Amino acid sequence: KVDFIGNDIMKKTKGNILFAFISILCVCICTCLFAVKYYRIEEEKNYFDGKRAIFLGDSVADGTLSGGGNELWSKKIEDRIGLLIDNEAVNTTAVGLGEGYGINVNYNDFSLCEMVDWKPFEKYDICIIAYGMIDYFYQMELGEPDYMDCSTFYGAFNYSIQKIQQKNPDIEIILLTPIYNFKSENENEKNQTMDEYREAIGTIAKKYDLKLIDMKDVLSDPSFYDENNMAFPNSEGYKKIGLYLEKVLKEEEYSSYPEIEYNAQNLLEEIDVIFNKADNGVLELSGVQVESSLQALELKTNHFYYVTIEYDSPDDDLLQVDFWNEKQRKMVSYRVFPIEAGENKVRRIKIAGPNRYRIGAEYNLRIGTCYDESMVQIKQITMAEDGYCR
Repeated sequence: KVDFIGNDIMKKTKGNILFAFISILCVCICTCLFAVKYYRIEEEKNYFDGKRAIFLGDSVADGTLSGGGNELWSKKIEDRIGLLIDNEAVNTTAVGLGEGYGINVNYNDFSLCEMVDWKPFEKYDICIIAYGMIDYFYQMELGEPDYMDCSTFYGAFNYSIQKIQQKNPDIEIILLTPIYNFKSENENEKNQTMDEYREAIGTIAKKYDLKLIDMKDVLSDPSFYDENNMAFPNSEGYKKIGLYLEKVLKEEEYSSYPEIEYNAQNLLEEIDVIFNKADNGVLELSGVQVESSLQALELKTNHFYYVTIEYDSPDDDLLQVDFWNEKQRKMVSYRVFPIEAGENKVRRIKIAGPNRYRIGAEYNLRIGTCYDESMVQIKQITMAEDGYCR
């Protein structure tokens, strides 16, 4: 009987010990989970809390038509994650230098590549940059990823990023692509699409290992845009932009880089031989009549081409280059661009091929001058497909 009672007591004691052990283990696990969660919350909160960011951008970033649109989105971010934002976006500004082509606007004074020379980046932890729409409307030449020429989109971005990093090597730079533009997503007058500017921004981000936020699909509903100008968001649109940016920043859900092989030496694939024209290898142009300058070409639909022109000209001049459909006797696309006076000059432009296939079509690349007094000598023309935008 004594043994039975003793065994019963031992069983109860073991059970109590096991229960106590499990209870203590559960308390420890819950405490650890709470500590981890609390640490993560504090870490998220403290990463942006007290940090200061400068926001540089164009008309959309400025909130031009919404009556303070920039405050609507930046206030959302400040309230939710504690990041203090100085929105210094300026209406009608672009990345690079130049005048609007065919538009009575001069954006030299406030282009990004000029502002970076005097903005105090030393006092900021983060720099957010949002350009592209005005560059698209003003026909800003894209250029190439290695350009440093501030009259091109790539060149101005290269200069600006390097200047910012020179002033503050520790600053975190975040690039934003343009939002969808219901006013125009077609080619501009220089045969460049908004997506090409978006891809250029992605290429720059990849080149400098910067964070990228693709904004194209954030506002896909027309109801988020100003009904009088569909290029700009309304107040609800700006609020949605703020919520989206806050989510991306807090959760670090940045966009991936575009699938572009960045290799400056292999951007162009030669598709045609170098053409030397006339008996002596020089084509002399004068007057407004456009002259045929290349043999018949096979052009791919929905592709862009580079035309490199080596020339001599006694005066500053304008040249027109176009793709001509010989069968239909009409132009497929054309570009008019300035050239500088001087010997042994080189100018490369980008021009669009046909947008759809035409049976039996035969195309010529034609070139001509726009002034009666022009005397331009074209020494050499090279054709190359634009192999990195599509």
